[in-house]
Amino acid sequence: MSTPRPLRIGWYVHHRGAGHRMTAGSVIPLLDAEVTVFTSAAGPVASPHARTVRLPLDSTPLSGDSGAAREPAGGGRTAHGRLHWAPTDSPGHTERLAAIAAWVAETRPQLFVVDVSAEIAAFVRLLGVPVVSFTLPGLRDDPAHRLAYELSDAVIAPWPEGIGPTAGSVPPDRLHRVGALSRFASDPAADRPAAGDPATARPTAPEVLVLHGAGGRGADPLDLAAAGLEAAGHPVRHLRNAGPAEVWAALRAAPLVLSHCGSNAVAEIAAARRPAILVPDARPHAEQEHLAEALTRAQLPCLVVAPADLARTDWATAHRAAAALDGAAWRLWNDGGAASRIADLLQRLGAAAAAGAERSGVAA
Repeated sequence: MSTPRPLRIGWYVHHRGAGHRMTAGSVIPLLDAEVTVFTSAAGPVASPHARTVRLPLDSTPLSGDSGAAREPAGGGRTAHGRLHWAPTDSPGHTERLAAIAAWVAETRPQLFVVDVSAEIAAFVRLLGVPVVSFTLPGLRDDPAHRLAYELSDAVIAPWPEGIGPTAGSVPPDRLHRVGALSRFASDPAADRPAAGDPATARPTAPEVLVLHGAGGRGADPLDLAAAGLEAAGHPVRHLRNAGPAEVWAALRAAPLVLSHCGSNAVAEIAAARRPAILVPDARPHAEQEHLAEALTRAQLPCLVVAPADLARTDWATAHRAAAALDGAAWRLWNDGGAASRIADLLQRLGAAAAAGAERSGVAA
């Protein structure tokens, strides 16, 4: 009697921003499965727990011979507005899809996780593989997002039930709100401080920590906010391109964090149980603005300052208000269980797909 093969799962990781890599790196080690990661990001993902397949970028020519931007035939690069990115003039686009198709044909996976791409979700489902998609905050009711969500067996939302953003374009019976996901384990000592306990995590640094993200482009509004805090007499420490250990140590030591309002940054601030001043950055689909609105509605320990208000903000008052917030309340946003919930969901769906294939007589 032959031994059954383990579950085989594909995982697409978007190359822009650090959060998608961190999600994969947090969940994949918890899976009892052979996982292959597809990404255009540099470096291995979730090593040694997964194999990484490097995909070519699907970039396109910037201009024609005249120097003017040119739009290809075939509905342009969005297939007549039905997709986000499906260029007819990008060899890399064709090559990346061909690489995924070849792997699917050879490996016969039971499940494919997409974080995030409407086009990859649709393509893999057309190859006959069940898909699990991630969703993010923001306005995601366009045709491409709706198609991806409707084709997915499950859609994972990295925020908790009841206090997160809305996800109105996701079929309600397939939406799984798992809570915020961080690569760092939340600290119970910050939730239940013990009087006189030297192990209790308390701020030890005098500076406001300025946590710069990895996904932005252009001028960083955090620099203007940091200058305002310094002018009000509050020293700051800028943290850019730091490794995980340095980021976590800095978060745990900081009395207050200044950051953008990306899902990953907020999850890590929440894991550290630190109050924050958040400045939503301009991103597609108004992602950070929608997350900021949800955090404010939930009265979580953060003060949101819109980029348009940075120059006229009273930073002494803002610092005083934010620093007085109780960081322990972040436990409502990030309780430390999101990665396990995602892994449990993927194991169940993968096992169900494998059982269905066996009943149908398809080789597992």
